[in-house]
Amino acid sequence: MAKAPSWAGVGALAYKAPEALWPAEAVVDGTMEDSEAVQKATALIEQRLAQEEENEFRRTALHRSSLEGHVEILEKLLTSGATVDFQDRLDCTAMHWACRGGHLEVVKLLQSRGADTNVRDKEGDTALHDAVRLNRYKIIKLLLLHGADMMTKNLAGKTPTDLVQLWQTDTRHALEHPEPGAEHNGLEGPDESGRETPQPVPAQ
Repeated sequence: MAKAPSWAGVGALAYKAPEALWPAEAVVDGTMEDSEAVQKATALIEQRLAQEEENEFRRTALHRSSLEGHVEILEKLLTSGATVDFQDRLDCTAMHWACRGGHLEVVKLLQSRGADTNVRDKEGDTALHDAVRLNRYKIIKLLLLHGADMMTKNLAGKTPTDLVQLWQTDTRHALEHPEPGAEHNGLEGPDESGRETPQPVPAQ
């Protein structure tokens, strides 16, 4: 049976253990209730302790908030001067992390703040590569509507279209017919948390 790519556990792989986190990252690592996280993040932001503070991977609270889907915290960070396209050690931006986390509302917010959709990470992947790889249909549509380049090749020589699997019929249609308003007819949309759910992979 073919397996869909998954970023399950990406937080544990990409970041230090919670007890070793720097203050801003600990607030947005997904272990706190949203209200508590917002309160603590606001205090750190007001003290200028969260905007550009980096961990050992050069990731900031902006990256972690994008991965975890903390829209309110993300908005506070951006309003207070956080750099929207700041790249971590792997050259990933908040947009890359938002696509990996499947957070449509985060992608919308980043776009509204002028995020560059076509920034490439060290593998040459753009946010669109990540969205296609994870079958984030609605995010793919949104990226395309805001200028994502379908022809960008990563270091493996692959464009986003090259990454589409046979079972990703809706994703392929979105890439081949990127007109506004195309019908969505096969993927689940975002759940109540705003996180987009990938389509199940059919048995081979």
